[in-house]
Amino acid sequence: GTQLLTALRRDSEAREIPVIAVSADATRDRMREIIDTGVAAYVTKPFETTSLVESIQQALSLRP
Repeated sequence: GTQLLTALRRDSEAREIPVIAVSADATRDRMREIIDTGVAAYVTKPFETTSLVESIQQALSLRP
C-alpha cells in the first residue's frame, strides 16, 4: 500500500494520479500515516457505496 503510493509519487508520469486508500484499519495513527503519503481520500471498510463514489468524484475533480 504505502510503498506503492510512495513509488507512484516519485514517478514524474504517475505522481498526479489520484489514489484512494481503502482499508479496514481506522486507527488514528495509521490513517495519518497513509494520508501523509498523499492520498486523495481515505475510506474505511466497511463503507457505503455512495461514500466511495463521492470520494472518487472528489479525487477526480482535484486533477489538474
